[in-house]
Amino acid sequence: MAAPSPAPRAFERAHDRVRADPAWGRLEPEIPAGFRALTDQDLADDRINGALSEPRATDRVGAWVLEREDGPAHFTVVEMGRYAARPTKEETLFRYAVRVHGGFQAGEVSAELTDAALERWFNRVETIRDERGREIVEWAYVVKGCERAEVFERFVEDDVSLLRVSLVVEATARDDELAEWLARFFDAPFAAPAAANRASLTGRATPR
Repeated sequence: MAAPSPAPRAFERAHDRVRADPAWGRLEPEIPAGFRALTDQDLADDRINGALSEPRATDRVGAWVLEREDGPAHFTVVEMGRYAARPTKEETLFRYAVRVHGGFQAGEVSAELTDAALERWFNRVETIRDERGREIVEWAYVVKGCERAEVFERFVEDDVSLLRVSLVVEATARDDELAEWLARFFDAPFAAPAAANRASLTGRATPR
């Protein structure tokens, strides 16, 4: 059997390391070095503003930004928001998240599109459950516009609410950086497992 590739091992190691922290399971994440809470000045920055689901969302739990030194105008923005849970379990959480929070226009996610067809809009998708039985959807995709960006999102649903964490990287990030960020922002706040297919999108093309 071939040895696991270095990238998945980096994500496993980061998850295990963060799981040992006292902050594990606390909704307010332990913020990685270099990140800071979003300010009104950040909201006036079109680059950062454009990475947020809603520039002044009332449902926002927290938002943080890291202005990186690996290139001009490179940054990482993280946003956590709380929303109402899906009204019916007849629709899968993945489909509901795509339809309501996926950034598509009304009617684009039509009934004719199967979940398998919707998955082709993402570079990777995984649905898991944590030890409490909560359903979790995690996806990632590359955005190619004026600037390349990578979007990583996690949705965690309990009986009354849906928590969404979005991490937007422009233009890309090293595996060890990304692994740490996802473990801190996606796993630790919910005391939840990492997605088994979690990986970097460096060098990947957009599916959209």
